[in-house]
Amino acid sequence: MIMTLTGTVGKDDYANIVEVPDHYERWLLNQRVAKVTLKSDQIDKHYLIQYLMTPHVKTLIRRMNRGVRQANLRNSDIFSQRIPVPPKELQSRFACLIEQQRKVREKMCRETRESEDLFNSLVQRAFKGEL
Repeated sequence: MIMTLTGTVGKDDYANIVEVPDHYERWLLNQRVAKVTLKSDQIDKHYLIQYLMTPHVKTLIRRMNRGVRQANLRNSDIFSQRIPVPPKELQSRFACLIEQQRKVREKMCRETRESEDLFNSLVQRAFKGEL
């Protein structure tokens, strides 16, 4: 996982975390991006990502920024966070729910694109007088 450490004061454009697939062989990181690696199997990465992306936690993290216009966080700001760790079973169930939600969201996006394509096709046919 990687997290952005630089952004604009007062905006939600930093302290964002994203999962990077395991198949990445090369990392191009700089001092403004933190690589977050789990050292314990007691915490599920999906749980951790969702926890760190909650508005309350992001607000707590962003309050630690240094800077007047450009917000800057340090790795230690992120790694010093106390994270509540529910039982592994609950984390796994939560991860399954997140995965189901992701699949539904992807399906909805795909169906929306298909619907828009069909509508555009009908509009084109109507303008050509084919309907």
